[in-house]
Amino acid sequence: MARQTAGHPGRVVAASRVHALAYPLGGQFHIPHGISNALMLEPVLRFNSKTAAPLYAELARAMGVQLGGDEDSQSEAFLDLMRSLLNRTGRRVGCGT
Repeated sequence: MARQTAGHPGRVVAASRVHALAYPLGGQFHIPHGISNALMLEPVLRFNSKTAAPLYAELARAMGVQLGGDEDSQSEAFLDLMRSLLNRTGRRVGCGT
């Protein structure tokens, strides 16, 4: 009931993957929840990029990225944009980056 009151969808798979990896990272290393999610966002997006390329290309268009090329290059443009947005937070994000 709390999820419905908050307007939260019952199940968001992509967010579930990020959260599933972020919870133990935050718990083991005492990293704040938002930071652990930011750390896991890019690796999860990249892991899913082959399957999600059409969706990523659509998101890139919706976010105003000027696109050319095929769906894979458009998907890569979305990933680059997300990395740029994460880096603009002023925190080092991503594992091993």
